[in-house]
Amino acid sequence: MYSKVLVIKCNDCGNVSDSIMEQITDWYDETLTFAPSCNECGSKSAVKWDGKCPICEDKMNDCGIDTCWD
Repeated sequence: MYSKVLVIKCNDCGNVSDSIMEQITDWYDETLTFAPSCNECGSKSAVKWDGKCPICEDKMNDCGIDTCWD
């Protein structure tokens, strides 16, 4: 199983986080898709992160990494 994530910004609380967009399962060979949602407040009012700080609007660097595990 693996997941595809998108870095999102919540329009309600301003939180920047990863949101699972798609999950692929090996055992049933199925793909589940999800609407972006905030991990902090649960809001569905989330958009793709534009790379700006939600507080001061300065440019931030995405230093994320890919992680795989069994």
